[in-house]
Amino acid sequence: MVCRVEYTATQNSKLNNHLQTATSSFSNGHKVSFGGFYTPHHISFTNYLSRVTYRAGGKYEKTGLAINNQEVNDFSVNIGVGLPISRNISNLNIGLEYGQRGTKSAGLIRENYFNLSIGLSFNDKWFTKRRFE
Repeated sequence: MVCRVEYTATQNSKLNNHLQTATSSFSNGHKVSFGGFYTPHHISFTNYLSRVTYRAGGKYEKTGLAINNQEVNDFSVNIGVGLPISRNISNLNIGLEYGQRGTKSAGLIRENYFNLSIGLSFNDKWFTKRRFE
């Protein structure tokens, strides 16, 4: 099992609002992300599910944007799997994220969102340097 935590800070307070009619302001923001993955037995020849990589994580972000004196924050959780394509280390990666951005306070809106991501990683023998051709 491997776990990671990442912290990012932004200096949004240096941004200017050039729209005269908007009631928005900027402050410094930050984002905390965490996640991990687990592969039960990556070299198993008999059990396919033991070679699958299971992933989970989450994110909280204070965006630094305030509208009508209400902070616009973002929170999300995600899960995913890495499905082995061959006996080597190529994978089909599938991830699903659910999150909320914003607030219903002060007449604002809250956005609920889903993200689906699909990716391929080709790590087979195609990318190894051959000694003889």
